[in-house]
Amino acid sequence: MTSPSCDGLPLPQLAQPAIQSGRHAARQVERLVKGHPTVPLVYHDKGIMATVGRRSAVVQLPHGVRARGTLAWLAWLGLHLVTLLGGRNRLVRADQPVLALCELGPRRGRHRRR
Repeated sequence: MTSPSCDGLPLPQLAQPAIQSGRHAARQVERLVKGHPTVPLVYHDKGIMATVGRRSAVVQLPHGVRARGTLAWLAWLGLHLVTLLGGRNRLVRADQPVLALCELGPRRGRHRRR
């Protein structure tokens, strides 16, 4: 577990707590340099998303909303496309999941026939 939040509970070992903790630490160093007292971290739970397989994911939002399967995968895909930097990166990354979504059958091996 990571450092405890301001309520004393440990934070999960996920990207979002690490990002928020890192930004908070940088702000605290700035405060100390300026001679101001530090303030405790206030963690904002943004939920959890994870891909489980092809066209499959799980999503758990902070207010108890949960989804799984293709709908959760589409939510995961949308969030990641929005958070990627730059329009070109979005276009380059968007083609691969869209092509995977269009494949209806199981993925076949990619080897040459002789």
